[in-house]
Amino acid sequence: MFFLNMKRISKLLSQRFLGDAPKQILLILIIFTVRIVPCFATDLSIKEAKTLLLHGNYEEALDYYTQLEKKAESQQEAVIGMIECYHSIGHMDEATKLLEKYIKEGKNKPNPIYISLYADHLYQLGKFQEGLEWSQKALKIDENQIFARWTIARILRDQGKWKDADREFLWFIRYYSQKNKMNQDITDPDQLILIGQVGTERADYYHLTKQYRFILNEIYGEILKANPDYWRAEYLAGMMLLKKYNRRESIAAFEKALKINPRSAEALVGKGKWALQKLELKQADRAVQEALTINPYLPVALRLKADIEIASGDIQSAIPFLLKALKINAMEEATLGRLASCYYLLEKKDDFERICKQLKNLNPEPALGYLQMARVFEEKRFYRDAEKYYLLALELRKEMAEPKSALGLLYLRLGKEAEAKKLLEEAFKFDPFHIRVANSLKVLKHLDQYQTIQSKHFLLRYNSKTDRLLAVFLSDYLEEVYENLSKDFNYQPKEKFLFELFNNHEMFSGRTIALPDLHTVGACTGRVVTMVSPNGKGISSFFNWGRVVRHELVHLFNLDQTEFRMPHWFTEGLAVRNEGGKRPHLWERVLRDSSDKHELLNLDTIQLAFVRPRSSEQWTLAYCQSQIYIDYLTATHGKQVVAKFLEGYRNNLSDEAIILKVCGQTKAEFERGYRKHLKSIVDKIAKNPTPQSRQTLEEMEKAYTKQSGDLNLGGMIAEQYLRRRKNSEARKLAEKILAEDPTQPQAALVKAKLFILAGDEQKAISLLEKVLEARNEEIPVIVQLARLYLNAKKDRQAATLLEKGKKIAPTLGNWNPQLLKLYEQLNDTEKLVVILQELCDEDVDNLKYRLDLARIYAEGKQFIKLEAIAREALQINVLSKPAQDYLLLVLKEQNKQEELAKWEKRFKE
Repeated sequence: MFFLNMKRISKLLSQRFLGDAPKQILLILIIFTVRIVPCFATDLSIKEAKTLLLHGNYEEALDYYTQLEKKAESQQEAVIGMIECYHSIGHMDEATKLLEKYIKEGKNKPNPIYISLYADHLYQLGKFQEGLEWSQKALKIDENQIFARWTIARILRDQGKWKDADREFLWFIRYYSQKNKMNQDITDPDQLILIGQVGTERADYYHLTKQYRFILNEIYGEILKANPDYWRAEYLAGMMLLKKYNRRESIAAFEKALKINPRSAEALVGKGKWALQKLELKQADRAVQEALTINPYLPVALRLKADIEIASGDIQSAIPFLLKALKINAMEEATLGRLASCYYLLEKKDDFERICKQLKNLNPEPALGYLQMARVFEEKRFYRDAEKYYLLALELRKEMAEPKSALGLLYLRLGKEAEAKKLLEEAFKFDPFHIRVANSLKVLKHLDQYQTIQSKHFLLRYNSKTDRLLAVFLSDYLEEVYENLSKDFNYQPKEKFLFELFNNHEMFSGRTIALPDLHTVGACTGRVVTMVSPNGKGISSFFNWGRVVRHELVHLFNLDQTEFRMPHWFTEGLAVRNEGGKRPHLWERVLRDSSDKHELLNLDTIQLAFVRPRSSEQWTLAYCQSQIYIDYLTATHGKQVVAKFLEGYRNNLSDEAIILKVCGQTKAEFERGYRKHLKSIVDKIAKNPTPQSRQTLEEMEKAYTKQSGDLNLGGMIAEQYLRRRKNSEARKLAEKILAEDPTQPQAALVKAKLFILAGDEQKAISLLEKVLEARNEEIPVIVQLARLYLNAKKDRQAATLLEKGKKIAPTLGNWNPQLLKLYEQLNDTEKLVVILQELCDEDVDNLKYRLDLARIYAEGKQFIKLEAIAREALQINVLSKPAQDYLLLVLKEQNKQEELAKWEKRFKE
């Protein structure tokens, strides 16, 4: 149908003398026919207005309803539509004025619909007492006024008067059943949607799990069959599914809702909540920003925005959004609970106590508020506080599944598996559709078949059928790393840690996040480290489990030592340093490029780069700079500085306070020193030697025409011609440039490639050798000439050239793999050892490099080096027979009989 509002018609009329007048007049006549004439047919016009409303065309719908409001026969439906429009875009004052106008006009003959609408409106503004009073007035006129009863039920629920609220909820169930028995099924979607929400409330409270499917299929499903445009049914279905962590079906429901109504702020919030569950903070933020653009006064959107800020680590920035939500409706536990936790985390004791008092004034038993506080505390790793408020919520509302499931999952993070299992089993009985609970119970059942090795400081759980040998290695290695970290951090944990080795990646993921989509192989969740076996199901290639242990045990120590009050940058810097090995070339390239773009991180921005990176490069940069921060700290203040920082975090001090106390510097002074240190590292990283241009070829050609003396620009153009297979143009331009400068690199490369295409590689070699004599650090020339030497079987010259390129720019080429092949062909053992050692540092998960190096050490009887590399190989694959043999050989040669006997026995078992 052709929908245009009166404003658009007015605009067309005002422009009727512009452009083609007859066409404008014809268009106006069409508009008059399809838009004005139907206004005389009330039912059709109401239907059109409702369609506009359901599709998110709120302003146009409001124009429709405003016209229809003037007609007595359509006035009531028009007012209902206008209120929904106002609520959808956050125009609460206009809604108040409109409702008060009609209530005042109907003083002598009150309209229960208007009164019910007013009561609901007051509820949304947090005016509970007034909402109750007006709802009762509506019921005195019409005891079956369903919208008034919905308002009463919600207010009683929010005040903690569940029994009273449930009496109201039961009315809906009886009303629905009676209508069904009388063959007068409710078909009005606005009424059915309330029935669905009431059913969800009672299903949650009384654990009527079968009701969920009934609500989804028989209520929301029937609504959509009757009216496919009724997006709210999809939205509520999505929220129900999301609460159970059914991400796949919930996002499908939100997308369907948004397909119907792209301007549904509520559905956008649902999509944002879905993204936040996955820790996709950018996606969540985009969704909530769009929702707030549509409705800036939607409390659920403001709370989501606060949640995103909290997840990003910026507690202070969350508060204005919560205060705004509280200003709109001061009676929502969800807002008050979040705000109280923020004040607590910011150590604003008076504000915290004030909000807690306000929470209790609203509801003497604020279980939902405490639940929300606990969630924020858990998010920020204040696990003791999280446990306290989960327990308080559970004590107040024993029938609630959420505190049980949340506390059970928290106990899993803390290694309290027996307590967790009991709570999760109870929660599962209450709600078997909660996917994280179901997954966790599945994992705990899987762990029942595992064995346990108890060492001095660890409980190591493993599958004896698949990972017996790895578990033995692990148990020894855990204690070795523990002793080193205990010395480094000057700390002795009081209790044993739990380490769980899974033979199945899906189970590892389920144990770690209670969902199957964790894309890593090791994790520290609190007082527990989980790792999947390199031989485990779902693992496509071997990885260095020793490196994973070294990394994750740092987190384990740091979190325990600081009582989980540990900034991400500090513990990741320590963890990366403890992995060992050289800084990856990728990290150095990212560091160099970020420095060139003036996008390096500092202590104020690095935390956000971990939790909300703008790109994968910034996430890599955060890890890289964290390690450099730790290196700088220890280089300037000694190794003991790490333990002092950890003690400061334990006492809940900020970075700034710790730096001043431990380093005797302000944060600004510390940052200046760090930047100087960082610059010294960046300066040693080779720059990209190839001139780059962001201009199009056409723009470069125009620039070259104006400044033909710019030979570098000409070289870039010639290169572009060659890429586009314009060989003739490329040759002419390259020869012209080389006539002026025979060593211009890009022109020479173009000419050399043309020689190669013509089958004359010797001419290409001669040309590039002359260039390299004059410009001996041109990496692209070195790379191309090395290829030509390889083709010509000049292996020694190729190796010399590649070594030269590696020395000039180690991060800019794939030097070592090529050199490895060359030195193998040349049988140059001395050079081969150097390359293999470098490759082992670069690729920590590569077994073959280590076995090749072990073979050379064994042949040369270099047993100390052989033992180290054999143990490294076994930290990738303990089942590797060559690695086992090398270890036994070296133990025998060094006469370590006791250890030799131990490992011979273990390898044979």
